[in-house]
Amino acid sequence: MRTYLVASSAISVNSYNDCRIRTDGLEFKGGEQGEVGTMPMGGVAHYLVIDDLGEERPWPSSRILSQLGCADADFDPLDYIVRNLGYVLIVDRPDFVRVRLRPMLVSSRAVAALYYRLAERRPRRAGISWMGERWHHEVCGDSKELFRRLTDILHGSMRSEPPEAIIATPRSLESVLAPGGHAFAPLLRSWIKGVSYDDILAVVRAHGLWDRAMLAERDGGTGQFVFRHSGGSLLLYGSSWAEKAVGRRIADQPDPVYGQWIADGCAAIDEAKTARCELVHAAIRRPDGQVQRWRYERLLLPCQASDGRRIVLTVSARDPGPGR
Repeated sequence: MRTYLVASSAISVNSYNDCRIRTDGLEFKGGEQGEVGTMPMGGVAHYLVIDDLGEERPWPSSRILSQLGCADADFDPLDYIVRNLGYVLIVDRPDFVRVRLRPMLVSSRAVAALYYRLAERRPRRAGISWMGERWHHEVCGDSKELFRRLTDILHGSMRSEPPEAIIATPRSLESVLAPGGHAFAPLLRSWIKGVSYDDILAVVRAHGLWDRAMLAERDGGTGQFVFRHSGGSLLLYGSSWAEKAVGRRIADQPDPVYGQWIADGCAAIDEAKTARCELVHAAIRRPDGQVQRWRYERLLLPCQASDGRRIVLTVSARDPGPGR
């Protein structure tokens, strides 16, 4: 049985080796830093965090802090998980409910859990703090207006420009394996069981993932990764480019920034020997010079062929966006 790790760092820059934690721009007033605090509008506030699986946890959560490895961190973990991991924070007090989120990174499961929680609560007054290029703060008159604004904000996040060219947000491997029929689940289960590389490829084909798969092999001499397969449904640069990709270095793409980011990701996964699932937002420059935005989920698996070749298998699927 192969053990696996869930990566917890959000990559919001153009290199896997340049991860940063940003804590500016979000202020917590009154008792918001603690588990329970007295708020300016009156009443005792309770804090609830919804993670990317749609699971609710009171804050502070020892499980989340343990997963992040930041129980004694010198940054604000609550700010970090909302800003960089797409978690949702609900601050609930008797006369007012406030929701904090970064719409572009929120998962569909988290949105469903948020809507269900608010439908149960039906607050008479509510506020929304949401992050685009900066933080926005709104007050909603009733639950009907709250649902309308949340829907508008979530859908609008797909039309807004991201602050970086590439943003990759880790998704829990448990979210792939959870009941609900995730397309990547059979592949991830096979990898965890430690089946052979040939059997892994058989699973990819059997479950219709071959056209959405990329095989990157590490060159034993240079250490660089080269294409061994680029699926026909991976249309970042058009089908004709994908057909000619085999044998090229992964970094040698029409968009060199994106190509190098993909190559760095393959190297990181190969060296760590761990699986990774991510939600990716990328602005990619096509051969004709036009920039196209893509939002997709990808699963990366380090593999080794019977002859010792080291290969990273990636499968991708377009993600329609939160609330869709």
